[in-house]
Amino acid sequence: MYSARLVLQALRLADNPLPITINYFNGAKQNGNHLLNWKVTCFNTPNATLELERSTDGRNYSSIYSIYATALRCQQPFDHTDIAPAKGTNYYRLKMTDADGKITYSSIVHLINAVKGMDILNISPNPIVNGN
Repeated sequence: MYSARLVLQALRLADNPLPITINYFNGAKQNGNHLLNWKVTCFNTPNATLELERSTDGRNYSSIYSIYATALRCQQPFDHTDIAPAKGTNYYRLKMTDADGKITYSSIVHLINAVKGMDILNISPNPIVNGN
């Protein structure tokens, strides 16, 4: 009986190998600030640390906000306003650490901080073929 319970527990963990999954991670410009919001689901972990990280080059990130969340708090959405975004493109991601120290990263949200005019981003693939 005891070994059957361990097998069932192992099967449940195999179905969901990540203790924290992200439901959504969004960003928007608002009055010169960058508003970010997200929702996570915590599986098999009593708590998690969620760090919002920012980069200006898409490679080197630093933490700009951190929150410790219990499993109950993980059921609610989170948000943070970056009141001092860097000039140009800002890349944001979530670093999620479970109670055992396992780290998971979100997808990246990028927002452009420009006073006026427009910034040109790379377009890929190139939509122009034979001059058309």
